[in-house]
Amino acid sequence: MIFWLMLSAMLFAQPSQEVVARFESETLTPLTGQPFVMTLMVDSPPGVVLADWPTFEGMWGKFEVQSVGEKIESARADEWKITQQSFTVILWRPEDAVTPETFISYGLGGDEVRRVPIREAFISVTSVVDPLAPELKPARPLSQTGFPMWMIAVGVGIATALIFGAMQGRNKQLTPVPLSATERAVKALNGIQLDPTRPAIDRLRDALAILSGYGREVALSDALVTLIRAGEELAYSGKPISDGQVRGFITRASSILTGEAGLDE
Repeated sequence: MIFWLMLSAMLFAQPSQEVVARFESETLTPLTGQPFVMTLMVDSPPGVVLADWPTFEGMWGKFEVQSVGEKIESARADEWKITQQSFTVILWRPEDAVTPETFISYGLGGDEVRRVPIREAFISVTSVVDPLAPELKPARPLSQTGFPMWMIAVGVGIATALIFGAMQGRNKQLTPVPLSATERAVKALNGIQLDPTRPAIDRLRDALAILSGYGREVALSDALVTLIRAGEELAYSGKPISDGQVRGFITRASSILTGEAGLDE
């Protein structure tokens, strides 16, 4: 009888439920190259100590980890503890992706340590040229420090043109003529061509972003959609990309935009 009483006391002293861990995402359908936040949520009963917390950095499976926040702990009304950590990730290919198999370990006291899998999150990435997506966004956000050389070149060109016009028309009231969407896209693509110092992969993704922005204003032709899809496959294939391939892509895109694509074929 004493033995069973002691055994019952030991059982009731242990947590009655297992640790529950899962990944949550602020969106399950991000656009290609769109940063979004994922969170690791861990619910643990009283008496449990988390012994091993996973690390998120660099390329985590198909996800590129951009930044990681601090771990936050809070308590529920039933004395369970909630531990969470948020991190920002990007997926660079239009495809379905699942968070990598990840585990978390916890102790029950003494030397016993248990290990449980974290429930995955399933993400479906939308292509930037998907005609069913009403809000198209660039293939890769231009969130680097400072401005790319092609943007500086375009800005200098526009500033020079404005100054020249002001000097020529001092005694006239000039009415600026805004560039069309096609003219702006061609000018921006030419700016990328003028900046061979940046990596080829970055210039290709910038060109895709420009064409994506163009698609928000003007309906894309079949030829341009086909070219953009080919550019996405190249940009996100993981294979080395040469300057010649980028020049060829931009030249082809410019010729389609200006209607010259069929003249030299």
